[in-house]
Amino acid sequence: MEQISVQVADAMEAAAQYALFLAEAGKRLASSLDYEATLSEIPRLAVPTIADWCAVDMLDENASIQRVASAHVNPARQSIGNDLARRYPPGPMSAFDVPQVLRTESPSLVTEFSDELLMRRAADGEHMELLREFGALSEMIVPLIARGRTLGALTLTTADSGRRYGETDLLLAQDLAGRCALAIDNAHLYTAAREAVELRDRFLASVTHDLKSPLATISGQAQLLRRATRLERGEGSVPVDEGLARIEATVERMASMLDELLNVARLELGRPLELERRRMDLVALARLVASEHQQQTQRHIIQLAGERELIGEWDPPRLQRVLDNLLSNALKYSPDGGMVTVAIIRDEDDAGDSAILSVRDQGVGIPVADLPRIFEAFQRAHNVARIGGSGIGLTVALQIVAQHGGTLTVDSREGFGSTFTVRLPVHDRPTWA
Repeated sequence: MEQISVQVADAMEAAAQYALFLAEAGKRLASSLDYEATLSEIPRLAVPTIADWCAVDMLDENASIQRVASAHVNPARQSIGNDLARRYPPGPMSAFDVPQVLRTESPSLVTEFSDELLMRRAADGEHMELLREFGALSEMIVPLIARGRTLGALTLTTADSGRRYGETDLLLAQDLAGRCALAIDNAHLYTAAREAVELRDRFLASVTHDLKSPLATISGQAQLLRRATRLERGEGSVPVDEGLARIEATVERMASMLDELLNVARLELGRPLELERRRMDLVALARLVASEHQQQTQRHIIQLAGERELIGEWDPPRLQRVLDNLLSNALKYSPDGGMVTVAIIRDEDDAGDSAILSVRDQGVGIPVADLPRIFEAFQRAHNVARIGGSGIGLTVALQIVAQHGGTLTVDSREGFGSTFTVRLPVHDRPTWA
C-alpha cells in the first residue's frame, strides 16, 4: 500500500513538473515572431529539462528534410550529432527515424536502443561507430503539425542522464510538438506577411515615383497653353483658360496624393521623412491653408482662433501637409456644412514651450470602435464608407508631427464631430526615428 502511495505521489509530482514545463515553453515560444529565433529556441527549451539532445528537422518547399536546429548537453556529442546529420542524412523513404514519422504523421518511441536497432539504422560500419559514439539511450520523434500541415519533426533523445522514455513522456513530447509547430507556423506566416508588405511598399514607392514624371509634363504643358491663350485673347479663349486651370488643379491634387503614397511607403519601409527646419509663423501658415480651403467650399465657415503669431522651428511644407490633411478631413466629413475652427495657442510647462493647434468640426464623428486604429495606414471609420478617401492622410500627419517631437491626438464622438489636436515643441527637440 505504501509503495502504491509513493508511486501516486511520484506521478502527481511528474505531472506538475510537466505542466510547469509546458507553461514555460508556451511563454517562451510566444515571446518572438521571428522564424529563425523560434526554431533555435526549441532545442534550448527541451535540453536538459526533458532530453539530453534535441533536434528540429523541417520540410522545405521541395519536401526535402533539413536539420535547422539542435542542442546537446555534451558539446562533444553535439559535434558527433552534427557529423551524423551531415554525412548520413536520412533518405525520404527510410523506414526509420524522421522520414518514417513525417510520412505516417505518427510519433515514434524507442524506450531503449539495442545494437540490433542501431545496425538496422546504420548505412555502413563507420555510420554504426558514430551512432555508438553518439550514445543515444532512448528516443522520441514526434511530427510538427500545425493547421493540418506537417511542417517537420521534433527528435528528443537521452544519453548520459540514463533516462528511459515511456508512454507518458511521449504524450508530453506530442503536447510540446503541437505548441512548437503552432509557434513555427505563426512565425512563418508573420515573416511572409512582412515580406509581402515590404514588397507592396517598394512597389508603391516605385509606381508613385514613375507616375509623378508624366504629371509634371501635363502640368507644364497646361501652363504653357494658358500663357498662349492669354497672349491671343480670341473667341473662346476664356473657357479654354478655365479648362486649363481645372487641369492644373486636378494634376496638383493627383501629385499631392502620390506624395502621400510615397510618404507612406517610406515610413512602412522604416525610412523617416526628411525635415528641413527653419523659423516660421505657425499662425500665418494656418491662415494661408484655411484661406485656400475656404475658397473650395460655400457650405462651411473656417474660423481661426487663438494667437496672432506663434514662431517656432519647424518644417513649413511638412506642417502645411498636416494642416491640409486635417482641414480636408474636417470639410470632407462634415457633408452638411457648419463651422470648422482652427485654434492655435501657446502652452508652457516643465518640458518647455509648446504650440497647440486644434482643428474642430461639426461632422459625422468617429465611432468608438474605430478610434484605436484611426491613424493606421489605409484604415477608415466604418461610418464614412460612402465618402471618398484613401485612408493615408492621418498616417502621414501623425509621423510628420512625431518627427517634430510632437503628438497628434483625436477626441471624437459619432454624430457630434471631431477635434484633432497637434502639440509641437516650439524649439527643436530630439525627433522621432
